[in-house]
Amino acid sequence: MTRFHRHHHSFLPCPAPPPTAFRAGIEGVVRVRVDVDAQGYPTDVSVETSSGNSDFALN
Repeated sequence: MTRFHRHHHSFLPCPAPPPTAFRAGIEGVVRVRVDVDAQGYPTDVSVETSSGNSDFALN
């Protein structure tokens, strides 16, 4: 099942997990903060807490 997220008026597929992490059943939770303006557009996005797993880090 493909999950989608909204990005500037379009829907993009969520990135696939790293194959090694997927096969090992490794999961992670990332807490993201998104500030929006009065029209609902994002003005700032930041990672509040990471998964703590370097396999999920984007390089």
